[in-house]
Amino acid sequence: MDKKQEFINKILPAVLACQEKHKIRASVTLAQAILESGWGRASIGNNIFGIKASKKWTGKVKTVVTHEYINGKKVTMSDNFRDYDSIEDSIYDHAKLLLLPRYKPVLEAPDWLRACQALQKCGYSTSPVYAKSLGSLIQQYELFRYDTN
Repeated sequence: MDKKQEFINKILPAVLACQEKHKIRASVTLAQAILESGWGRASIGNNIFGIKASKKWTGKVKTVVTHEYINGKKVTMSDNFRDYDSIEDSIYDHAKLLLLPRYKPVLEAPDWLRACQALQKCGYSTSPVYAKSLGSLIQQYELFRYDTN
């Protein structure tokens, strides 16, 4: 089995549990984890989604150099990110994030493509090609086969 499928298999049980409980498409969660962590190679601690730590966050924090797009330009900066005790904790916290009213269009999207577009429109990432990148991963690796809704 290749490393990419090993990564999917490692996170799939928690991803499927979130899909079952919260109706968050597995394909989208998998694509985000793949994109944000480089197939698990570049995660921030156990944070495989690049979720930032706001001032309200009371858990562990890692400060790392990251890239953001500001006014269409790629900028390098340091920022605080959440760190988790396990990758599963990261997946469950990602689900909690997507359950916020801000991301309601993601959950209401009729298919994975529009869910990806909604993630970008809702501001999950500052990348101008975030939705396209997620969609490419879903298509290339047929991640939609894990969707049940």
